[in-house]
Amino acid sequence: MGYMFPPVLVTRRLILRPLELGDAKDMFEYAGDPENTKYVLFDTHKTIYDSINFLSGAEAGYAKKASYDYAVVLKESLKMIGSGGCMDVGKFPHSAGIGYIINKRYWGAGYAPEA
Repeated sequence: MGYMFPPVLVTRRLILRPLELGDAKDMFEYAGDPENTKYVLFDTHKTIYDSINFLSGAEAGYAKKASYDYAVVLKESLKMIGSGGCMDVGKFPHSAGIGYIINKRYWGAGYAPEA
């Protein structure tokens, strides 16, 4: 298997993997909600086609090795619950912006130490 860009990262509960066009429905579920998109740098998606266009742009960025966007996927169900990544990489010397968005249905479900 060849090197994937960006690489897939796996934790106990999550998979962080490159975005795919097949993620459009899950992405629109959170990116189409103004409460979820209140503090992000993109406009709230009005239709699923906005999500498809966003995902197409991410795939084009991967091809140029210029995009570091990840899907945040629940390992148990394989549902994409958010996305995030780096932006403006190389825009300024030694800098990049980091952003993320999580579907509000999954807010508050972060780290819990095992008993």
